[in-house]
Amino acid sequence: VGNASMTASRSIIYEFGVNVQVGRNFAYSVIGWAKDMDQMLTTEKQYFNVFSYNVFRNYDYGSAKGIDINLEQRGNLVNTMVQYTYSLAKANRSYDWEAYSKVNLGEAAPTQEYLQNYDRTHDLALTLYTHLPYGVRMGITAFYQSGYPYTPQFWEGTALSSGARNSERGPAYKDMNITFSKYMAIGKTKVSLGLSVYNVLNIENA
Repeated sequence: VGNASMTASRSIIYEFGVNVQVGRNFAYSVIGWAKDMDQMLTTEKQYFNVFSYNVFRNYDYGSAKGIDINLEQRGNLVNTMVQYTYSLAKANRSYDWEAYSKVNLGEAAPTQEYLQNYDRTHDLALTLYTHLPYGVRMGITAFYQSGYPYTPQFWEGTALSSGARNSERGPAYKDMNITFSKYMAIGKTKVSLGLSVYNVLNIENA
């Protein structure tokens, strides 16, 4: 049911960074940031005689912090950009309605933050552009991301037990793509031709 005493969720964001140009061909930026969230939506189970119902509350909270680093090289033949992000996202629940399902399963509400299911601590991207003969442009993009966190499970005799919540990581995500493009003039009309090759290294991601 609704709750007339609820307030709006609150987020406080801090960010500080620098952008630096080094000569004519190089530039970099470093940005640090943090985000605090509270009064987030959740549900609480209430009882009235033999009946029960769920009420919306402002109980949940979370935080995120990280640093973004960008390096860029601009040249006549090759342009390169490297982007790296280190971040951590934590909260006492993963989504608004998690409390509803957990309460019905008899699980107690978490009392502290834990790593979120969608967290990708390390995120690295490489972009490269160059010009080939005959007016062909080529671009290469490569990606690396940490795997999603998960809660390990193991057997203790005949009982299935769980480790610390989201204390392990799945396989990392890796990918590389190549694109080719060329502009052609047919009379007074300009035509752009393109070719994209995805996952050129044939990497199997989980």
